[in-house]
Amino acid sequence: MEDLEEFYKLYGSPGMEFIEPLADYETEQEKLWSYIHNRYPFYGYGMWTVLDKTTGKVIGRAGIEERTIGERDMTELGYMLHYSYRRNGIGFEICQAILEYAKTTLYIEEIHAYTHRGNEASQRLLKKLGFSVEGEVCWREEELQQYCCELY
Repeated sequence: MEDLEEFYKLYGSPGMEFIEPLADYETEQEKLWSYIHNRYPFYGYGMWTVLDKTTGKVIGRAGIEERTIGERDMTELGYMLHYSYRRNGIGFEICQAILEYAKTTLYIEEIHAYTHRGNEASQRLLKKLGFSVEGEVCWREEELQQYCCELY
């Protein structure tokens, strides 16, 4: 809960045009409380706060969630990093650790990721992680590229 103010700074920073925006503070506070107290105990995962190893500063969020697109339920890898921490391997390190956790602890067989067509940096990261393009989907009136990675 103490990270919520930092999330607003993160989501408002440059380069976050592809991220779904946060709601008003009170709504987000309620959503975050519910998320922490319901999702993590039930699933054993969710979106985690990413901290700078040296300073402890909030620099991103990453994790695993479920998403229904059309008639299909999927497990999704999601991630976001503050622009000043991009292009130095941190995103790869974080996502690689999450995929390893998904495979060895959660026994997830395949995981999906979605990105906007214009988000080339995210597309490069997904390919480096072993994802392949599966097609395009429409979600909330937006066209997204769908990627898939088989963990087994």
